[in-house]
Amino acid sequence: VVYTSKRPNLEQVEGSASLEVASYESYDARAAVSIPLVQDKLAVRINAVYSEFDGFYRNTTTGNRIGGDEFVGASVALRFKPTDSADFTLRASYSEDQIES
Repeated sequence: VVYTSKRPNLEQVEGSASLEVASYESYDARAAVSIPLVQDKLAVRINAVYSEFDGFYRNTTTGNRIGGDEFVGASVALRFKPTDSADFTLRASYSEDQIES
């Protein structure tokens, strides 16, 4: 498995957002924005995600849903391109995943 992150765009502001809602109290929200700070030299990209799912199953004693999860994640990337032959990207990420049993 190869995981490739989208790098900050050095030339223009770009962004995206999505929201998915489904049965079983399932939600998934994502957003990203890339902003050039110094044209063709320095840019930042910020991503965020929130996902929640209540689970397919019910506890026969309490009636509560079980087997769900909640995920929160974010990352920030800073791209610096001082010359045509040098291109550096520094990335920091955070994620937290809680799974019900």
